[in-house]
Formats: sequence, structure tokens, C-alpha cells
Amino acid sequence: MKNVFCIFLFVSTFCSSVFAQEEKIIPPNIYFVNDTLGCDITEVANMDYLFYQYSMLKNKDSAKVGHYSEYLKVWVGDEPLPTYMGHPKTRLHPVVGLSLEQAKEYARWRTLAVCLRWYHKQRLISQNTVDEYENRTLEEFAEEFSEIVKKYPYFEYRIPTSQEWNICFETIENDLKENKSRYKRFKRLAEKWSPYNFKDLEIDKQSEYYVEEVPLAAVVDSERKFKRFLKIYGLKGGVAEMVSDAPVAMGGSWKDNSEEFERVKMQEFKEPNAWTGFRCVGSWKKWKSNE
Repeated sequence: MKNVFCIFLFVSTFCSSVFAQEEKIIPPNIYFVNDTLGCDITEVANMDYLFYQYSMLKNKDSAKVGHYSEYLKVWVGDEPLPTYMGHPKTRLHPVVGLSLEQAKEYARWRTLAVCLRWYHKQRLISQNTVDEYENRTLEEFAEEFSEIVKKYPYFEYRIPTSQEWNICFETIENDLKENKSRYKRFKRLAEKWSPYNFKDLEIDKQSEYYVEEVPLAAVVDSERKFKRFLKIYGLKGGVAEMVSDAPVAMGGSWKDNSEEFERVKMQEFKEPNAWTGFRCVGSWKKWKSNE
């Protein structure tokens, strides 16, 4: 019996070492809708974008400083609300008033920022290195630290294509409707506190994040109330969301009503406005020197 146990232990140890999962950089706020596609659990919030802006502005010589500081206003109705992005009550609301190119630049920056902080947490690089490279590119970092970058698969953030956005949306909708009793409970709760914020649905004015001038809920407010039912929040309603392959925004927004959304869930997107934000998707990549 003792010999059998020893053989079992040896085989188990061998298998676990041979078939152990490759260590990867853990992407925060990501839910994997399938084996290859991860999606942001919430839309990118004002606080997320302000952190990115602060990171870029730390380098006073950056030619992009002006570019990142231009879009501090957002329009609600016809009136500018300059404090929307930075106000304490709206810092967790979806960021709006940005162009598609700005959203893409944020995704590129986020890929490196997550890598740097994970490398630092693993004690592979110093805080000084994080500060030095945080507003540069992954390619520049890899030139100096190629062995680190090659060793660990990283998560590459990007703006979704319309097809990827639809995959995320359909996955969540199907998951929600799979359990009929859970779906009924969700519908009852949604009648009281809408997770969608379409203009014909009631906004929760009792929320600590409610701001009268802004017809939006905070991304965490919806998450907190509907965590039992949804794995990804805000794909429907709230703000429409940019996609990378067409001049449209997906998912409807607070300017639509729920009937309009059911008829068509995309709208034209030509320039920054107060009802279009974005979220990132991404997938695992291995660094190659010729990237």
C-alpha cells in the first residue's frame, strides 16, 4: 500500500509540474466571455481616465500633454458641465466626451500600465522603473527588459469590434435568461432600480452617487445592486459604447428609451458627446521580438 501511495504521489507531482498552467499577468476588472476574449466588467469610469491623464501629464516634455487635457467638458443637454470628469460624486460615472482615437490610446496605455504594476508586484522591476516607463510603450520597455516580457503572457487591451461587442452582449443576456426564476427576480429589481437608465425608466435618486444634472448612474452603483444577476454591467443603456471597426456606438444610452433600444441597439458616432463612452476587451498575447 505504501508503494502504491508513493507511486501515486510521484505521478501527481510529475503531472502538476508538466501540466501546470503558465503564469500570466492578471487583468483587473475583466470577465472572460470565452477562452480567448475578456471584457471589462464595467465601462471605463472618469476616475480611470483621470489616472491615465495624470500618468501622461507627469512627463512635462510629452508632446501629447495638450491632447490629453482637451476633453474635460461633457455636454448634458446643450450645457457644458466642466466638472463632470473630476467631481467627487461623478468620478465613478462612465467617462464620456472622448474620441475613438483617445479611447484607443487609453487601451494601449492600460496594457503597459497593468504589465508594469504586475512586474513590480512580483519584484521583477523597481518603482523607479515603473515611473520611467509608465507613459511610454510596451515596445520600448521590451527593448530594455526583453527577458521579463518574453517570460509572461500579457493581456492586450483594445476597443472591441462590433462583432466582439455583440459576443459580450449575447453571452451576458443568454446567461441571465438561462435561469428563469433568477431572471424574474432580476426583472422585479430592475423595475425598482433600473440598471439601464433609459430615459423612460426611473433613475434611483436615493443613490449616494446620484447627481441631478447628470442622467447617469455610477458604474459601481449598478454593479453593487445587480451583482447576483450580471457578470458584465452597462452593456445595455447608460452610455452607448464605441467600437473600433465602424463609426457607430453600441448598446443604447440615456438619450434613448427602452423601446428604441429593442428596435436598434446601435447609433451613429462621429464625434465626442455626452452619451457615448467605452469599455475595453482584450486577449492573451505572448511577446515576440518582431512585434
